[in-house]
Amino acid sequence: MGSSDIVIVRNGDFYEVYEKGELVAKFSTKFDVLKVLSSMGYDEVALDVEGINNYENVLTIFNKLTRENDGTYGALAIFTGIVKGFSNGKKVKYVKVDVSVNELEKKIKSLSSDAKVVLFHRNGLLKPKEPILHLGIMTKTRFELFNLLSRAVEVIKEEHSKGFLEVYES
Repeated sequence: MGSSDIVIVRNGDFYEVYEKGELVAKFSTKFDVLKVLSSMGYDEVALDVEGINNYENVLTIFNKLTRENDGTYGALAIFTGIVKGFSNGKKVKYVKVDVSVNELEKKIKSLSSDAKVVLFHRNGLLKPKEPILHLGIMTKTRFELFNLLSRAVEVIKEEHSKGFLEVYES
């Protein structure tokens, strides 16, 4: 499919998706638009929909890691962090995320010299149920994988403590 086959138009509170000139879908959030485009095979297309650049999904990360597998890696996992709807007994309106993605990725990669790591992390205002990040890790064994994944998530939580603000509904 060519890049001109899909057009996304903001119409009031909705995003309208047109394929070859025909309205095919209408969504209330930009993330829903991206999920549908991904399901249509646009998993490696650079998108710019109100601030989401180069959206990557789980399939893209899986493909990147499997292409790097020279046959010595036997375990792959993808962790997705999602904005909670409730936190500290309160209903979350949105979260504001501002972390240095490059620094975070460097810290995770420094945990293991043998593992392959791919990180996609979003910054900005995110609503409940939207993904904050996808972290793909590939190691030689499942034992290495589970250990590294656990340590990597702790590094992520530590970084979020510096640049993560929950805003609650009143």
